[in-house]
Amino acid sequence: MGGVDGGGFGKRLLPLTLETPKPLLKVGNRPILETIIEQFKSYGFVQFIISLNYLSDKIKNHLGDGRKLGVTIEYIEEKKPLGTAGALSLIRVPSEEPIFVMNGDVLTTVNFDSFQAYHQAKKNDLTIGVRNFSWTIPYGVVEMKQELVREIQEKPTYHFLVNGGIYLLNAQLIRRIPKNTYYDMTQLANDLIKAGDRVGCFPITEYWMDIGRPDDLIKANQDYANIFQN
Repeated sequence: MGGVDGGGFGKRLLPLTLETPKPLLKVGNRPILETIIEQFKSYGFVQFIISLNYLSDKIKNHLGDGRKLGVTIEYIEEKKPLGTAGALSLIRVPSEEPIFVMNGDVLTTVNFDSFQAYHQAKKNDLTIGVRNFSWTIPYGVVEMKQELVREIQEKPTYHFLVNGGIYLLNAQLIRRIPKNTYYDMTQLANDLIKAGDRVGCFPITEYWMDIGRPDDLIKANQDYANIFQN
């Protein structure tokens, strides 16, 4: 089963999101959310729960019950923003199978079968999809010790693993999420770590784009034909 968080306000994409929720913005002449569903469907996932908040009626009116996409869609509607993990507290867990959770503004060709196999092989309670991210500082970085310069690095590049907005969690974890409280996936992950649960990460090496800014939307539209229509 897949859960999609479609409740964000998309403030960084204004004015495009004044009347259109971010998951319905078009990339490749198709709403982002439809592409997400089709990617999951290609791996055999046909049951979806979409969490809603901002302009919720537009998403429900567009997707309906999912029949036109060959899937089934249920909706949970937040009365107030609850965060990605907090919204999960509203769902009725239909089975004990692990549940994918994905942000509604991410486009990716990640292999969901491999993601799930990794989660199960490592016996994780929560697995987070991660991306490599590099950042070059455009200045010389000065390292100090007391009042003396120890080293100067000219325009160093730092490498990080960043959260890719895709998660796979064991269904029983949903019962541990506080109700009617803002609770993000980072909070859930940190609380699980403190409790001694297994939180792992799965490297996303395939195409991945978080569409949070106008430049991201332009780039995704440029990429779409080559990535999703081949």
